[in-house]
Amino acid sequence: MQWPICSCQKVPAGQSYGPGGATTDKQVVASGTLSGKNFSAVIPGSTDAAIRHGVQVRMLVQMDQDTFTNSGNYYKFAIDDSVTLPGGFAVTTAGFYDVTVGWNAIPDTDFLQYDIYYSTVNPVTSADPSVTVTSRTQTSVQIPNLTLNATYYFAIQSRDNKGNVSGLSPQITQATKQGTNVSVSNASDGNSSITTFDGSATLTDNSITVTFTLDKTPPNSSSVQVWFDVGNNPDGAGGINSEDRQVFGSGSGRQWQVVIPGNDPELVDQAVVKFVFVIDGQIIQLQGVPYRFKLLKGITEAPGNLAITDTSGRSSSARAIPLRLAKMALAATYSSR
Repeated sequence: MQWPICSCQKVPAGQSYGPGGATTDKQVVASGTLSGKNFSAVIPGSTDAAIRHGVQVRMLVQMDQDTFTNSGNYYKFAIDDSVTLPGGFAVTTAGFYDVTVGWNAIPDTDFLQYDIYYSTVNPVTSADPSVTVTSRTQTSVQIPNLTLNATYYFAIQSRDNKGNVSGLSPQITQATKQGTNVSVSNASDGNSSITTFDGSATLTDNSITVTFTLDKTPPNSSSVQVWFDVGNNPDGAGGINSEDRQVFGSGSGRQWQVVIPGNDPELVDQAVVKFVFVIDGQIIQLQGVPYRFKLLKGITEAPGNLAITDTSGRSSSARAIPLRLAKMALAATYSSR
């Protein structure tokens, strides 16, 4: 018994000949076992220069002088090792911490995704961070969480579901907008202060003073603001959140404070206060999210069960048990007779 032979011919699109026809075909020997029924043959597409994009490969199978066809026709498939590179790649808008880029949709029906790469290092490469778009007809995307006052380089490529990659487009460049950096010193309720703002630190539900430093002098005091809320994320004037509240800063030069009022009805026990800075229209957050801290209920009633614990000598001390445990300062007044 002769091993099965796959007789192949590379046929350019539009041609009608095949194996055994007008041009010389090539053969590959199948592999398998004589006792089995399954065989396979490898057509060397990576080493045969004739097998390339746009070519149709037609095959016949021969065994023991018999030729097997696909119901009288050639077995055939097309070679597709190319994917269209998107055109029109350009920056559409640039913000303080983001850049939006756009491009023209490609026509490929086997589309898989667009990859948009970005970097502060020139040139940008496919090893850099990227944003992925999986809709062929989507033609823009915002790249978030960029660095203020920084120059970025961008490039795009496309992929298809066969594993083909277009390669990177020529890179484009764009700087994020010039703005202000904020360094928060602390927030204080009058009795204690915090320096971390990830939501884990606590203050009492009094007025909260936030002290901070700007890296440049603002144009005027009205351009220094804090917007806060307890429910949704604050986002400043004209934002999605219509319930966030605004307080103006006080200070001069680069040193500023704002006071979040303790009489705000949402500043209650266990509330998580979220706030952002808005400096001359620029919204400043903490690593992409609002600054946050948690509130505990303050002492609203005088402590009870006052008792004298020491009457020796010329002095005495007093002990009191508060009605509610919380951060507090206790003062005892006395007089002598």
